[in-house]
Amino acid sequence: MWSDVRKSAVECLKWDADLLDDPASGPLREAGGLHQKEVDLFAQVRREKDAFQGYDRFDRWTAGPLDRWTAEVRERERDILSGALAIETDAIGQIAKSLTAME
Repeated sequence: MWSDVRKSAVECLKWDADLLDDPASGPLREAGGLHQKEVDLFAQVRREKDAFQGYDRFDRWTAGPLDRWTAEVRERERDILSGALAIETDAIGQIAKSLTAME
């Protein structure tokens, strides 16, 4: 789910950047690149099964009892989400920079 939302953001920001002139377009392209980085992060999490979501009858890669959600797994998930937050924060800053350039 997270990847799908960010993939859409990447495309939307590229499209918006193409409609604008510099200096507003550059930060939007940067924000799109940051969202792509987040897409890649979540794709890696899924590929490497680095997150535990409990039993999901539709998505067997996360299936398992709750006791597999160990302190080590939770720590890894916190690190992943902290990285995603840092990317989001940078992307929002770039979008704000673009909006300021349009004023």
